[in-house]
Amino acid sequence: FELGGVFVLTDGDQTSVTADVNHMTSDCVSRIKVKGVASGKSHGRFSGLVYVAPDAQRTDSQQSSRNITIGEAHIEALPQLEIYADDVKCSHGATVGQMDDEAVLYMRQRGLSLATAKRLQIEGFVSDVVLHSAIEDCREELMKMLETKLERL
Repeated sequence: FELGGVFVLTDGDQTSVTADVNHMTSDCVSRIKVKGVASGKSHGRFSGLVYVAPDAQRTDSQQSSRNITIGEAHIEALPQLEIYADDVKCSHGATVGQMDDEAVLYMRQRGLSLATAKRLQIEGFVSDVVLHSAIEDCREELMKMLETKLERL
């Protein structure tokens, strides 16, 4: 299975995203990709656990949490692997960082305001997860919600 998640926090919002996956049989595949953005005094958290049982040989699992903080915001990223099988391909990774100042400067030099440059950079960062949704109506509604939230950054 594939699981994609996005959170965009403003105005002191708080959220916690938890994804626990149990691979109990052989030849399982899982992909988890969560992206977060937090601004102001908001706080976000991602906690993910991939468990691979002893009989779950040839499991292929990837877990990723990528995050951007703006201002005093804080995001915790806690991906974990618990593996009890020998023949597996499992990985996890997490980043929490600031916006790319050089990219914002580049966009500003082309006539965009600071707010527009930041909004476009964040939209590009999270939209790949949103646009990956298999349900078209869901994609459209999520993009509308994202645009509304980005206006408040």
